[in-house]
Amino acid sequence: KQWYQRRVAITAGVDEKIIGCFVLRDLELDIGKCKELSMLVVDPSERRRGAGSKLMDYVVNTAKAEECKGVQIELLEFKDGSDKWKATLKKWYENKGFAFVKHENFSDFFPDFATQLKRDSYLSSYIKTL
Repeated sequence: KQWYQRRVAITAGVDEKIIGCFVLRDLELDIGKCKELSMLVVDPSERRRGAGSKLMDYVVNTAKAEECKGVQIELLEFKDGSDKWKATLKKWYENKGFAFVKHENFSDFFPDFATQLKRDSYLSSYIKTL
């Protein structure tokens, strides 16, 4: 419950159907005040139609309006690289101006949840400087 209290969830819809969402929170990094974007999801039937780009534009514009220095994204990845969709997603982030920062063990942050995953995972951090 505490985890959700620190974050704001945003949804996007078309004709009253939710097609995407993300969670956004304030974050303090070495470069200063930033936004952290997590759980960006777009309905598979709506992918490659611009919904993800519009959600990302909203995040970046919000961060700029609040005079943030950057936007950080965390991506949950299997350590064995078996999720091929993540490779596509990482390339999309890079095309949006995000740069890889680091990998961290998922279990170090969420030990209770890590045991429920199918494979050992890490959180990969990416940042876009504004």
